[in-house]
Amino acid sequence: MQQITDIGATARQKFKFQIENGDLAEFVLYFSETQRCWFMDITYGNFTSKGLRVVNSINILSAYKNILRWGLACVVNDGFEPWFVDDFSTGRAALYVTNYEELQDLEGLAYA
Repeated sequence: MQQITDIGATARQKFKFQIENGDLAEFVLYFSETQRCWFMDITYGNFTSKGLRVVNSINILSAYKNILRWGLACVVNDGFEPWFVDDFSTGRAALYVTNYEELQDLEGLAYA
């Protein structure tokens, strides 16, 4: 798993991250003060998903596992959700890009 470490405490951030095969995925991460949560838009090749809520999950992109050969895990230290604008910059929460094999392993552990 590769951690995305460029996430700051700004309410709207745009960045690209290299997936295992060398292709780039573009992320727009934005915080909603009224809902106290993070959302994201992802563009990867011809695939686009907008308005995904960032939750404590082994694969936020599990609905697309037949389309994408990679996933996005969010780990929150206290087991709750990322609720604060500075969660990623303080280390309370972290986002990880996972490859297909890692996803299989994580799902096997979680759903065993």
